[in-house]
Amino acid sequence: MRKLHTLLSAALMLGMAGGAPAFAADSSMVQTAAWFPVQAAGVATAWVIGTPICVVRRSAVRIHDWTSEYADKIGGHDHFPPVLFASLLAVPFGAVAGTGEGIYYGGHNAIMHGIEHPFSMDSFSLGSDLEK
Repeated sequence: MRKLHTLLSAALMLGMAGGAPAFAADSSMVQTAAWFPVQAAGVATAWVIGTPICVVRRSAVRIHDWTSEYADKIGGHDHFPPVLFASLLAVPFGAVAGTGEGIYYGGHNAIMHGIEHPFSMDSFSLGSDLEK
């Protein structure tokens, strides 16, 4: 039984070595293989660093938008008292909504932009368009 296993494994190894086609190293394949660790590091770094950045940016946008919207409903965003009272609701709700959006968009930007352009401003959620 032991000889049979040895013969079968030797035949399998010889069959794989002799029957497998030899591929020439294509330059694009080598470039893609060499580029993969850079892309992986870019996505991981952008995910860890870019997500908190996106959380802060999205929270600030939500707080500002909702403060203006709520202040317009109670007297106008041009006056201090309506803005003060509107911010009592807008700050906590905007922070919660912005955190959720920031986590989503931070991961989205890290993956989508980090693969094509690792370590770019857009992959770290520092681009000019917040909705990407």
